[in-house]
Amino acid sequence: MTAPLGVGALRVHLEAILPLAVADLRRHGHTPDELTAMAARCGKEFSHLGDAVQWPMRASGRALGALLTGLAAAELVDPGAGHQMIALLDRRGA
Repeated sequence: MTAPLGVGALRVHLEAILPLAVADLRRHGHTPDELTAMAARCGKEFSHLGDAVQWPMRASGRALGALLTGLAAAELVDPGAGHQMIALLDRRGA
């Protein structure tokens, strides 16, 4: 069993791989409406990050993938938004 990923470590990793996720998502040619919907779905995963009880259970590849895709979509819709969302992790006190 692996140790849960701390939110601080998660923030660092998300910042590092966000540009790659944005580049990958950009290649798929999604419409602005599709990107907005992806970013909105990300909010569900993002809302769990500050919940110390739920986060260890959410730290699956699927949840992290949904979170990263949503952050990349937010970044494409509104440049800087993905980075702002990641910065919020420190403020959540998680």
